[in-house]
Amino acid sequence: MKKRFVYIIAALFLSLSFIAGCNNEVEHVVEYYTSVDEHGKEVKTPKLVYYYKGGDSTNCREVQYFSDGAIKMEGHHVDGVRQGVWTAWYKDGKLWSRGSFKDGLSDGTRRVYHSNGQLYYQGEYEAGNRVGEWIFYDSLGKEIKRTQYYIASPKLYLWLLTKE
Repeated sequence: MKKRFVYIIAALFLSLSFIAGCNNEVEHVVEYYTSVDEHGKEVKTPKLVYYYKGGDSTNCREVQYFSDGAIKMEGHHVDGVRQGVWTAWYKDGKLWSRGSFKDGLSDGTRRVYHSNGQLYYQGEYEAGNRVGEWIFYDSLGKEIKRTQYYIASPKLYLWLLTKE
């Protein structure tokens, strides 16, 4: 009975270890900041790191760091290109920008902030192109400009070329 209990516990432990191992990300440091400490020893701090799951190098989470170790930017790659929400921060940790990507191109709402936290501008992207109304603000939050962006279709472009 004791042996059976030990086998069950061992099997449970191994199963849980395997499951936990499958969910862990593998860290791959691509670039480092290099500095020298007070003892003259070279110190490397991660600058750009990819975190992979399951050994798939085309699907990963990218994290860029400031030289002090604070996160600078973070987002995901799917099939080797930016996909989903990407976020960037100022060195002090305040939000700098947030925007979405689809198939490696900006797509969706983009918001960028002044260093004091006030919204700097916001607008929409569609397949990498600015579209619709973009609104810009000063550092106190006062609106200073509105701009309209349009995407010309190839048919419209050809029509304009042939129009007399």
